[in-house]
Amino acid sequence: MDEWSLYPNTPDVAISAEEQDAYLAQPDVAFNTTDALEQINTQYWIANVVNGAEAFANFRRSGYPALTPNPANGGLSGGGFVRRMAYPDDESSENETSYQAAAIAIGGDNLTTRVFWDNP
Repeated sequence: MDEWSLYPNTPDVAISAEEQDAYLAQPDVAFNTTDALEQINTQYWIANVVNGAEAFANFRRSGYPALTPNPANGGLSGGGFVRRMAYPDDESSENETSYQAAAIAIGGDNLTTRVFWDNP
């Protein structure tokens, strides 16, 4: 929280020590060993508000925070989350044999196919 004002285009208002203490004292935020993994990864997700790619990657690695899929995704990901980038279109036309082998090896070239480090 001390570093928030260092980011470009953020308010010049620093988060006071009292505000930080009040936030950390909330029951859902105060550290406890039972929910430690969830708490740490949820706070890491919040801290990465300016680094969406890292927040998304950590969500896929850890499964936290407990997010709800966007219901307006048009069925693109079957009501779930997009898990990976699709292969570029030219890959299948310029390198079809290798493309097919790679797609089969990962379970299909679908946006919902998990990469090897993406935990369920």
